[in-house]
Amino acid sequence: MPFLMRSRALSPLVLTILIGLPPLSSVADAQRAIPDDNLAYPVLITLRNGSTGSGFYLNNGKAIYLVTAKHVLFNEANHQLIDLGLDLLSYSKDPTESAHNLITLDLSVLQGAGNIIQHPLEDAVVVKVFTTTIPAGAPTGSFSLSPVPGVTVKGMSKAGLLGVGLATIKTFEQVLIGNDVMVFGYPTSLRLQQLPKLDIHRPLLRKGIVAGMNPDQHSIIIDCPSYFGNSGGPVVEFDRDGFQTHLNVIGVISQYVPFVDTGGSKTFSMQVVSNSGYSIITPMNFVLELVK
Repeated sequence: MPFLMRSRALSPLVLTILIGLPPLSSVADAQRAIPDDNLAYPVLITLRNGSTGSGFYLNNGKAIYLVTAKHVLFNEANHQLIDLGLDLLSYSKDPTESAHNLITLDLSVLQGAGNIIQHPLEDAVVVKVFTTTIPAGAPTGSFSLSPVPGVTVKGMSKAGLLGVGLATIKTFEQVLIGNDVMVFGYPTSLRLQQLPKLDIHRPLLRKGIVAGMNPDQHSIIIDCPSYFGNSGGPVVEFDRDGFQTHLNVIGVISQYVPFVDTGGSKTFSMQVVSNSGYSIITPMNFVLELVK
């Protein structure tokens, strides 16, 4: 059964400079810091064993792939799949729509057909979930989706899926240190039973900057904390051009940078490891290698 997907550029933000005091405006006139549909990009990945991660859909013009960090799906010690099944949850591009997208993956079937492609060296993996066609008379940017074997669509919003297009991706050499970034994902480890108002099935955003880059390792460091559950989520850079701000995906959350505090005395020593507030992301270069 075909489904509708919309894949387009991350919407540009138009910044207006006002001279003097601006007129008072109502709440209805307020504009979100990011386009409304961008809230639909992150995907919650829930494996059968209960472990979770984040991801996003990528459209390369021929197929739709789930993109995430490799360690979300594969055991880092033996390189085997952690589980053979998972659920994907994402929301409508229309934030007022209550319906969501729920897709189930049989990883054994997908792996057997060669539709799970992991990077041999970097923390990135893609899973082919749909093939795409453009039906006659379809609105611009819309595609008809056909699930590949091993993919079951259990629910779909009226607006369909929202995926990142190739035109809205920045590679490592295009990223600018000092630019603002935003992390999209599902940090499920933040939930406490004493804090029921935090819904782990809803994405959280976190803003920071590009803090640095390691050319030798092709890694990007952002001044933005990440937590268990964020792994695999997209990182978006705010790139200003005149009066416009363009949003581009620059990488996938891989891990947080630990801060190690060493202490003790002559008779014992101890180390306390905590979250430094910095995170490492895998550049999109390595994801593009898997889908081209």
